[in-house]
Amino acid sequence: MSVTPIKLDEDSSYILGLLYGKGHIIEEERGKCRLKFEIRYKYPKVEDVDVQSVIVKDFFRLKGILETELSLRMEIEELPDPTIKFRRPVAITSDPVDRKALLVRRLFDCDTLSHYVLYTIPAYIFVHPPNIVKSFLQGIADSTALPPSPEISKGTAAYTAKGINRIQLELEFARWHVAIQVCRMFQEIMKAKVYMINWGHPNIRGVDTWRGQNHQLRLYVPEFAKVGFRMSFKREFFEAMMKRLKPKDLPYQSDYCPRKCRPAEKKPYRCSKHNEEDEDIPPEVRGLHFSTFYQICEKLGCRARKTCREAEPLETFTH
Repeated sequence: MSVTPIKLDEDSSYILGLLYGKGHIIEEERGKCRLKFEIRYKYPKVEDVDVQSVIVKDFFRLKGILETELSLRMEIEELPDPTIKFRRPVAITSDPVDRKALLVRRLFDCDTLSHYVLYTIPAYIFVHPPNIVKSFLQGIADSTALPPSPEISKGTAAYTAKGINRIQLELEFARWHVAIQVCRMFQEIMKAKVYMINWGHPNIRGVDTWRGQNHQLRLYVPEFAKVGFRMSFKREFFEAMMKRLKPKDLPYQSDYCPRKCRPAEKKPYRCSKHNEEDEDIPPEVRGLHFSTFYQICEKLGCRARKTCREAEPLETFTH
């Protein structure tokens, strides 16, 4: 690239995490674009006005961080409304910025900013110290995840059938490589074990329902705690949930990825009935049929599966 990537601090790394999680780069005319940050949230089932006030303050605090770090005016499109149970994420959008502005080019390690930049996390982020990578993952988590609530039933995405709590990161469908890179950050840099990635692929999510489905990266609560949330309303409810955990609520070692390491494992095969040649599927996995999620992980660059079979060191895990 023609620019030197910026040396990230915790705030700038967090902002990048927000964008790669559920953010968008909206391209406009005359070489301009806007940065749009989306944050998943839900109100807890409480009538406490103070709790609701904390949530609103969290979004204004985030707006201030964005304006300071990016030197751009930000607007919160719609504040949270506690009377609405289900709603779209809260969005914070910037004023127009030149797509070739030096700051954004250095942040994203690119020549011209476009929405394609968000399809792959820049390699330079991986060489930062763990505290900077942790801030990036907190941005991913704040934008894409919610702490499980006690009222959610067992056997859902937030709980296994055994009642074990887990956190689910809802990563954008078009960002296949981001999902595997985020998984690498958790496992290799933060030493946090991952449960699985529930890919938005026709073999995994259904022939008629796969398109547009988020890639769901799932971690059990004790492992996610090595990163945690940064927004206070998510962090506080997560910490309260951690205190409720009992030994029986913890997963077995066999519940972590990579699992089922058997030499006789079936190889991917072709199947014309499952839309496997679709152009929305990346070239590395297009045209193949997969019987389980970790076969997709391996094709997209996860070397933990190869490590499992051949006892290679985790450092061989590629970008």
